[in-house]
Amino acid sequence: MKCMSPDIRVKVVGIGGAGLRLVDKLAATGFPASSFIAMDSDLEGLQLCQIAERIQLGRRKLRGWSCNGDATEGANCVREGHSKVKKELRGVDLVIVVAGVGSGMGGGGAPVVAEIASESGALVLSVAIEPFNLEGKSDASQLAIERLTHVSDTVVPISNQFVLEKTPAESSVQESVGIINEHLLKAMMGIGRLIYPDEVEGVDAPKFCEFARGHHNYSFFSTTETTLIARPREIVDALTCHPFLESKFKFSKSSGIMINLLGEELYGKEKLDEIRRCLEDIAPKARIVISTNVEKSMDSKVEAVIMALSLSGQNIGDVKETPSETPSR
Repeated sequence: MKCMSPDIRVKVVGIGGAGLRLVDKLAATGFPASSFIAMDSDLEGLQLCQIAERIQLGRRKLRGWSCNGDATEGANCVREGHSKVKKELRGVDLVIVVAGVGSGMGGGGAPVVAEIASESGALVLSVAIEPFNLEGKSDASQLAIERLTHVSDTVVPISNQFVLEKTPAESSVQESVGIINEHLLKAMMGIGRLIYPDEVEGVDAPKFCEFARGHHNYSFFSTTETTLIARPREIVDALTCHPFLESKFKFSKSSGIMINLLGEELYGKEKLDEIRRCLEDIAPKARIVISTNVEKSMDSKVEAVIMALSLSGQNIGDVKETPSETPSR
């Protein structure tokens, strides 16, 4: 993956157990960020991070122990370390907060980290990993997501349960978890592809920030792999009907769509225009931004990623209760 423009500072902050695991994997994959930070009160969990910079929170009260699922405790731990967190995020243009919102540190601490980042002037994109149903934390996680939307420019909710239900029934627990982790990494790498400089329309981190700033609502991501000979409608349908996408999201109610295509060759203007028209058909109210990147190792494959911003009138409850729309063909 290409490097970020030297004029743009991007930091990825993983907070809580799920955030720590993902941020360290992202750092290992070459995600285009200036630095990676792992935050937790759990000293043992922090010590497992091999690449990300580690910040222990709640030293005085918890003394290296976890928050034990207590969101209030998680929030208090971040507030205790407010000056340290603020110092780390000062002068950053884009902060990506990654957290499992069913945990104490993730659910309680992530909104406080997002708030500190926002107050420091950064655009804040929060990736909220929702827990499995069997964890019994649905209400707490939804409350955490609602708090995140108030202090983040946009929030990407990723439901572990939703992805689990889409995995083959015969899959073992370990295989299912592997699929979920792969999906999480692909979603995050897709975000990275949207924010580094491209070859066609000049989409870069500043343009991405301008696209998402002040949204204060939900965004949804989808990634897919196709071929150079795929028709524009096939590419759009593969993205908007992806089985791991929160399929209850209504593209007709999207305020903005950003799409990136990565392949060994650039699509011609005619094909890109047709992709735009297909998106306009299903999302007539959306501002549409298309970018492409060249990667010579792709052979005939093309990787596509889409980010769709929900309209201000569409909240997470609407998304989860409304049947999905099928794009016209």
